[in-house]
Amino acid sequence: MSTATATFLRSAISAKTALYGVVGSPVKHSLSPRMQTAAFAACGIDAVYLAFEVAPEGLAEALAGARALGFGGLNITVPHKEAAWRLATELDESARLSGAANTLVPIKGGWRGYNTDATGFVEAVRFELGFDPAGARVALIGAGGAARAAVAGMALAGAGKILVANRSFERADALVAELSRALGSSAIEAVLLDELPEKLEAGDLVASATPLGLYPDGRWPWELRRFSKGVKFYDMAYGERPTPLCTAAQTAGFEAAAGQRMLLCQGAQAFRLWTGHEPPVDVMQKALANG
Repeated sequence: MSTATATFLRSAISAKTALYGVVGSPVKHSLSPRMQTAAFAACGIDAVYLAFEVAPEGLAEALAGARALGFGGLNITVPHKEAAWRLATELDESARLSGAANTLVPIKGGWRGYNTDATGFVEAVRFELGFDPAGARVALIGAGGAARAAVAGMALAGAGKILVANRSFERADALVAELSRALGSSAIEAVLLDELPEKLEAGDLVASATPLGLYPDGRWPWELRRFSKGVKFYDMAYGERPTPLCTAAQTAGFEAAAGQRMLLCQGAQAFRLWTGHEPPVDVMQKALANG
């Protein structure tokens, strides 16, 4: 947090200060409080943003409590995005199509759910890896809320082929069937995880939508040497250190990036939804970079 932000908070916090936050598990690694609180300070908005560790069985109670306490908005992260979608009173088109919600805005009687991950993911891979989805082939590893958003974002951006792989092929197949109907697309296909490398060529994108990147001491479990040279890798997770996927990919000579840019892109959209203000993206980016 910058000195200016800290000074603003010390002088501005009062009984009128609005509350915002991110709900997830794990969530202690989250950089969203740093980023969003800096944005509020830059815009002169009397608000703070905090992180809340909530177990899956406590999500409904947590959302009801935040609504009763008058929170101005929430972000939702792993593993709650699909459950938040089910608990939302209303859904924006982005959330409806993806079947997951990562941003909640209070409305009368509940929450309106959005999915800023979908476009945030597309913007991030364009910026970080120079990957243009139009007519391209992309593979998503995972079958949870992050994968749903990524599939929806890529489909809406005109990807030519979207492959979905997961440890459980049945989950991947079910996700593909559901999103193919919702998006009206026949370009989405479930594949066996072990067969994925043979289906990709140079210039294609592989994105991890799994929680593996949240555990920096872990190891990426799949052999990257089986992928063609020139395949690009993106880890939707992020941390203070490079994620296991980024480390493994870069060590093997692949271009790779992690999810901090996606965090910035989706966070800027959430800020706009909550406040109606244009997000101070440069300030948010600096807050992420400076720690």
